This record gives sequence, C-alpha cells and structure tokens, in this order.
Amino acid sequence: PEQLLPLINDGPLASVVSRSKSQNIINHDFTPSFPLGLLAKDIRLAKAQGMDTPAVNTLSTTLQDALAKGLGASDMMAIYQFLEQEYTV
Repeated sequence: PEQLLPLINDGPLASVVSRSKSQNIINHDFTPSFPLGLLAKDIRLAKAQGMDTPAVNTLSTTLQDALAKGLGASDMMAIYQFLEQEYTV
C-alpha cells in the first residue's frame, strides 16, 4: 500500500475517497466513518433497483463475505483488510 496508493492518488484513478483513506489503509486504521455494513446495504439497494452488472455482483458478494467475517461495523476501507486476509499468498 505504501508504494501503490501514491501511484493511484497521483493518477487518473484517484478519488476523494482514495486520497482521504490512504493513511488509514497504510496504518490499518479502520475506525468507522462510513461503516462497511452501510456500504453493503447501499449496494444491495442498488441491485434491487436494477443495477445488476458483473462489477456490482462481484462487489456485493465480496461485501457480504466481509460482513460474514464480522467487519460490518468497521470503516468501509476494512474491505482492504478483508481482501488482504483472504487473498494474501
């Protein structure tokens, strides 16, 4: 993250969220400002309104898996923590 996030934040994929949450990701600080559970709810509602795309379906499944691991009350950036645990080789 220390090497990748600056590249993201200085390039075309940058966003307000990536810039504001970079230090939290690097420090593994997932103190909630917008809980992962609320993000999962928003994605579920988007799907119910017809946003049924491969990207949304993948995100929805990943968020549900993270909720099952108990990360629902953590900040939405805890998805990084979940992915790190699930996919670190």
